[in-house]
Amino acid sequence: MSDGFKILRYDESERLNEDGSNWTFWKTRIIPYLKGSRLWPYISGSMPRPAATDVDKLAKWEEIDAQALSMILMNIVPNVQAGLDCSSAKAAWDGLTGRYAQVDPIAQNLAQTRLRTKRFVEGSVETVPTHIAELQRLREACGGLGVDITDAQFAGVITLSMPSPSWDPVIGTLGGILDPKVVISRLNTEWSRRQGLTSGGKDSNVVFQTSSRPKCENCNQPGHVKAKCWSKGGGQEGQFPWKNNGRTSNTVNSVTDTPIVWAYGCSGGCDVWFADSAATIHVSPNREDFSSY
Repeated sequence: MSDGFKILRYDESERLNEDGSNWTFWKTRIIPYLKGSRLWPYISGSMPRPAATDVDKLAKWEEIDAQALSMILMNIVPNVQAGLDCSSAKAAWDGLTGRYAQVDPIAQNLAQTRLRTKRFVEGSVETVPTHIAELQRLREACGGLGVDITDAQFAGVITLSMPSPSWDPVIGTLGGILDPKVVISRLNTEWSRRQGLTSGGKDSNVVFQTSSRPKCENCNQPGHVKAKCWSKGGGQEGQFPWKNNGRTSNTVNSVTDTPIVWAYGCSGGCDVWFADSAATIHVSPNREDFSSY
């Protein structure tokens, strides 16, 4: 085993925790690796320590046993090592088993409480993807203590963790969905959408956004403001663009700072012109009526 020996080292978040909340998960992952590396017999005790008289076999055994012990110690947090018998790989493993293998009802209840009371706080530094990742970690912690959180239960935990009323319209669309992957995908998509709207200065709490048009306080009609209103009481009262002597009054061009197109709206010879921004084709017999074309 000494030839080409490599120590498997998990990320700090994946190592055995001091409270043992991930014991089952950690053990399930590391045992296959130990077996594949042919270190498990030294940990399980099926490869006993040779007699002291057999110097060569003892030296070889101690070498491999030290490798197995290193594999264990490098994948547990430092506080777990405190008080652990490290005289051999088997002694260390037996110490961990005795410490964490027993099911602790109090630890189980605490793990479930942490999962079910975790809430996303609107406006905090935590993002929705980070919040969901923490929920997944808490679910794994429950599983490590022997508490199975089903997919349907976890989907419910996720939806209940989102704040009200800002996320109620989104949560309302998830009714009956029991697949947490779908729920997570929808929430992450909505989070990304809201982040884009926030950077654009729009209200991120509105599920469906529409482009806004100004509304006149004088006549209550959309498309202009009071200062540009031709109706009675408006800033340009009576300045509606009537045709005069075959040409439109110059007030047409001063009605608004935003260039618009006027479409003729009467077939009976009347000289009334209507603002029609939705028209795709604009026809007039008088070229002079347009400021741009």
